[in-house]
Amino acid sequence: MRNSFSLLELVFVIVIVGIVAGSTFQFMLKIYNSYRYIRDISYLDLEVTNASMILTKYLEFRIEGSATSFDGSSYIDLDLDDSEDTLLWISRAFDIHNGVWSSDENITLSTISGFIDLVDDHNSTVLVLPEENSSLTATGEIVSALSNDEVNISETDSFAIFFKGGRFGYDWSSRSGGYYGNFLQKDKNYFLSSGFSTIYEQFFLSWRAYGAKVENGDLYLYRNFKPWKGETYLDGNRTLFLKDVSEFKYSHTGATVRFRICVERGAEEDKASFCRDSIVY
Repeated sequence: MRNSFSLLELVFVIVIVGIVAGSTFQFMLKIYNSYRYIRDISYLDLEVTNASMILTKYLEFRIEGSATSFDGSSYIDLDLDDSEDTLLWISRAFDIHNGVWSSDENITLSTISGFIDLVDDHNSTVLVLPEENSSLTATGEIVSALSNDEVNISETDSFAIFFKGGRFGYDWSSRSGGYYGNFLQKDKNYFLSSGFSTIYEQFFLSWRAYGAKVENGDLYLYRNFKPWKGETYLDGNRTLFLKDVSEFKYSHTGATVRFRICVERGAEEDKASFCRDSIVY
């Protein structure tokens, strides 16, 4: 009767244990790599989805017909193939209609209404922005706060008017399609001094344009520039929007803008990537 194993038996056991341990290690390594890949994809999904939602929201308030692509030397119609250049658009001032509380008058002063009327005692080059209890001062305060005091609505050409239904859109090359001037006040009415040949009842006020461009693999957002004053996106505020962008394409069909954002991250051997397509009406 033996009380111990022979050397051959010990070697045999060690070999079997090594094979099992090696297989288990490879299996656990695959599980860990799968977990890490799924985790990375989830992170990319969250980043790209959030960025797409924010960009969609900005584009929803664009002046219709103002979206264009800039290739560094010329502006290109978005109705063509998908572009990878700088996406540009003019935004209407959607964030000025909440009003401002006046403790002096004990009421909420509304900002400009977005609708106009011709005035009998003025010619067609002047229009009134009627709104009971309206306050151009309140509008100016909101715009000033949102632009970090960079925009003064009382300054000439600090904003532009775009009519819905008429000269709708914007020609970036000739800087035409919007009207711009400065507000004049008479009693409780506000007039816009500019040369209008045709006006429409509803209008949009704009004080900024936006741009989105991939630079060195990162997507940057440009904002708060005024193309009607001859400014380009390089004159705006530049903000890092999304890192490690491998693809940013967009196109325009009818009244919709479609864009695609892809992010790629990680080492070459286990790189994770995620893409999202969005349509903006």
